[in-house]
Amino acid sequence: PRARVILSAETMARAREMYAAGADYVVLPRVETARAFADILAALARGELDDLRRRALADLERRDEVLA
Repeated sequence: PRARVILSAETMARAREMYAAGADYVVLPRVETARAFADILAALARGELDDLRRRALADLERRDEVLA
């Protein structure tokens, strides 16, 4: 009775349908990827890309789950 519904959609139209059907949150992977690229480009513009890269590599060293 307290379950929350979190879904992934490939299109904006499908995300809207999912929200209309009662989804609590819908992730749009393409949008999230675009946001990540925007953050990377902003770091590059600020001269912080090397630091961002170091943090990304450190995060990869701490992780060992299977990503498919």
